[in-house]
Parts: sequence; structure tokens; C-alpha cells
Amino acid sequence: LGPCLDGYHSAFGVLRYTHPIPIELGGVKLLETDWWVPPLFSLAAVILAVAYPVLDAAFGVEQTERSPSGPSILACIGYF
Repeated sequence: LGPCLDGYHSAFGVLRYTHPIPIELGGVKLLETDWWVPPLFSLAAVILAVAYPVLDAAFGVEQTERSPSGPSILACIGYF
């Protein structure tokens, strides 16, 4: 999802990559990205997904007190 949304920046000239990689489907350019963009977005998703339970444990927040729930947090991160 991240690289797809990032592709809008390239499509509208907001940014330009030094070594762009065009992603095409059936001859239609879907997006333009660089090799490091998908791993960077993946790393950010993992950090966000791990941070909530780790910080809750560090601050002693009981699972019954957590709002929103773990699956809800992961769903929101995935949607983002």
C-alpha cells in the first residue's frame, strides 16, 4: 500500500527518484518507485505494530484497559 500511495508523488511531480523503477501492468504504468521504498514502508509497519504492545507492557497498561484493541490497531495500521 505504501509504495502505491508513494507512486502518486512521482506521478504528479512532487518527487523524483534518482534510479526510478516503473511498475507496469499490461503496458500501463501503475507507479514509479525506488528499490528501498517497499522495505522502508514494511519496516515502518513492523515498528508501529510492535511499538504498541511493547509500550503498553513497559507502562504497565493492562490488556483490559487498552483501547483500541490489538487487532483494531493492526487493522488501522494496515489500512493506513
